[in-house]
Amino acid sequence: MSGPLRLERDGALAVITLDRPEVLNAFDEALTNALALAIDDVAADAAVRAVVITGAGRGFSAGQDLRDRFLKVAAGEELELGNELRRRYHPLIAAIRIMRKPVVAAVNGVVAGAGLGIAVACDIRRRRSARRGAASASCPMPVRRISSHASSGGEGPRT
Repeated sequence: MSGPLRLERDGALAVITLDRPEVLNAFDEALTNALALAIDDVAADAAVRAVVITGAGRGFSAGQDLRDRFLKVAAGEELELGNELRRRYHPLIAAIRIMRKPVVAAVNGVVAGAGLGIAVACDIRRRRSARRGAASASCPMPVRRISSHASSGGEGPRT
């Protein structure tokens, strides 16, 4: 897969890397769509037993790409933020939550807004050193279900 993200497989592990480091992996339409396709792909692949989502460069994700939203408003489109959340982010969160495979957020640097929602939806969140590219041995991020998108729809913990 090319474009705003990379999907790599290493045996039973799939690694999804948000790949817009020049904007701290902020979500625009292309990245949102690519992530949805990648999540569907790894969820359906029986050879994949675990999934890691991470960001390229010095941040996991700064959230929504505000330039993307500004261009829509400048073009005269009405921006309904609630509809944007339901159309773009809620399906991503739900797909991660219902996946029957462990999903790890390897968080490197900045994580905010929609990026935080994605990280919180994952089963495990770990800090990752952008320099070393490996999981940190220190404590996991103490974030648990604080995103409004992650808890929408009443999903509970997976069994």
